[in-house]
Amino acid sequence: MPIELILTRQWSLHLATPVIVVDQDDRVAFVNDAALLLIGRDRDELINQPTQWLAEVLHVRDAHTGDVLDDSQLRVTSLGRDSGPRHARLLYRAPNGRAQRIDLTSLPLEGQGERPSAEDRALRGMTLGAALLFWEVHES
Repeated sequence: MPIELILTRQWSLHLATPVIVVDQDDRVAFVNDAALLLIGRDRDELINQPTQWLAEVLHVRDAHTGDVLDDSQLRVTSLGRDSGPRHARLLYRAPNGRAQRIDLTSLPLEGQGERPSAEDRALRGMTLGAALLFWEVHES
């Protein structure tokens, strides 16, 4: 696992905000405790699962249109093309079984820093994954 994902995992351990770290292959690399509560699943069940699987299990939809998210909207590699974060309002099935609105901020993680080998240096500037931060929406 690239150091950037390891450091993001360590950072997310100290947050009360739900965070899922996803690798460049669009697979769940880490889920912090707040995200486990939000999702209502065990960490072992989630690790290495593709983001598409997670979206299907949680019945994730676009909150504005109600449409199911397609694979291109879930791919981490698409974040690298825009070189910036994305934000979306989603609907998902909460652990209580009800549809709930949630905001998602996707932050791309790029390869950085000095690397010891030429193979590792090739990662510099590449999108290596993403930190997915979730914000519960409380509407009155």
